[in-house]
Amino acid sequence: MTVGFIGGKFLPRHLGHVYAIVHASSIVDELYVVLSHSETRDSELCLNTKMNYIPAKIRMRWLSQLTKDMPHLRVISIEDNQDNDNYNWAEGADLIRN
Repeated sequence: MTVGFIGGKFLPRHLGHVYAIVHASSIVDELYVVLSHSETRDSELCLNTKMNYIPAKIRMRWLSQLTKDMPHLRVISIEDNQDNDNYNWAEGADLIRN
């Protein structure tokens, strides 16, 4: 059995995300879509842009709706309060594995 994951902020979710999720789901037996979020970090990303901050709860709902007919796919949410400049990828991977 093959297991994979695809992660992101999905802020906002776009067609590239949709394509990547569908493609990844077609090459593994089980797929985890991981929404990584931090209200502070994510809202700061939206400052000085034309995009409003979208809460993680809404992004989770989008992903759940998108994948509801894919029984081998599971959407999970991980609060990740690291900043973008000094992101510790090993720590982020441990959060996902746990």
